[in-house]
Amino acid sequence: MALVIGGIAVLLAVFPFVYPRWRRWEIAREKRRNPRRASAGGLIAPFDEVFHPTAYSANLLWEAEQSMPAATPDADGTCPDLASGHIRISLPESDRTPDGH
Repeated sequence: MALVIGGIAVLLAVFPFVYPRWRRWEIAREKRRNPRRASAGGLIAPFDEVFHPTAYSANLLWEAEQSMPAATPDADGTCPDLASGHIRISLPESDRTPDGH
């Protein structure tokens, strides 16, 4: 029992010194992996929305872009080529407006 209590005492004595260094290393590693990710935390988000709305809306837009669904096939079964940056939409003659456009 004394060994368990001694182990817990050592952990409690070492933890305050080791955890901040480990957390700093973890945050630096995450920034190297994904440098664009700069989201506001749960407690900071409401203040960010009030005092810096452009950052808040940019963060919402960035999160929405990260969760965009994959391209789905068209009605004829072909997938659109999104990598080219151009998508052509052709309407049948019956769907066009009377002025021809």
